[in-house]
Amino acid sequence: MAVIIKVYGGFGNQLFCYACGYAVSKLNQVPLIIDTTQQDNDPSREVEIDKLNISYQQRITFKKSKNLFGRVILNRFRLRKYIGWNTMSIVEKKPYSFDKFVFNIGNRNVYLTGYWQSYKYFDEIRDDLLDLFSPTYTVSKDMLNLKKQVLNCNSVAVHIRRGDYVQIGCAVNMNYYDQAIEIILKKIENPIFYIFSDDMNFAKQYFKKFKGIECVLIQYASKNKTLDDFFLMASCKNQIIANSSYSWWAAYLNKNIEKIIICPQLDFWKDDFYPGRWTEIVM
Repeated sequence: MAVIIKVYGGFGNQLFCYACGYAVSKLNQVPLIIDTTQQDNDPSREVEIDKLNISYQQRITFKKSKNLFGRVILNRFRLRKYIGWNTMSIVEKKPYSFDKFVFNIGNRNVYLTGYWQSYKYFDEIRDDLLDLFSPTYTVSKDMLNLKKQVLNCNSVAVHIRRGDYVQIGCAVNMNYYDQAIEIILKKIENPIFYIFSDDMNFAKQYFKKFKGIECVLIQYASKNKTLDDFFLMASCKNQIIANSSYSWWAAYLNKNIEKIIICPQLDFWKDDFYPGRWTEIVM
């Protein structure tokens, strides 16, 4: 028996996939196999969790055929050959919701497809994830210097995602950040806001309206900027996250016992999606 988890999407979604697969395999005491085929064939995004301290028994990957016959028949045949002809496929039924029956795999191999975006799938093994989701690559010196700063002050990571979110119309209204910063100022003495964004010019202009607060725009040289930013964000003592699985995970891996995490409650990002101890702002 084995649990085979499809790992795909952006970095945050890759973490959700792996975490669920790992939890199901550990509970059932069976090996974990990851399938990164889709991601390995996507030139726009790479498999980034392989730079972390993750464990698995086997990794499935193959070059997909791009012609019509290959897409319709051959790729499916190849996948079945790798995962086993009798393997049961379980597809996520409802996004952002917990399905406890995923853990009831019985006496068989299972192939899990979905993002599995609920903390309830893996909250019991969070301590494992704190170790598994640690870097195995060489972290940049600039990041390490900034990490020392955030660990020695009342640091608040603020993630403002723009870029593709603005283009497709799902960027969070900035009123959310107004409310979140107001909450932080009431609860934390002398906070320092560390700003993470893919549009620093926008973020810089936004924070100009706040008088008397200290802000640091996160900009430095790194060969692994996406991951360095992620681990720096997770090292901050508190977080104001975006509607992003990337900053969701940075907040979830925050080791500060007294942390304050503020998150946007959307129509679909609520209930099983956020841990109950987080502060949700209704959008």
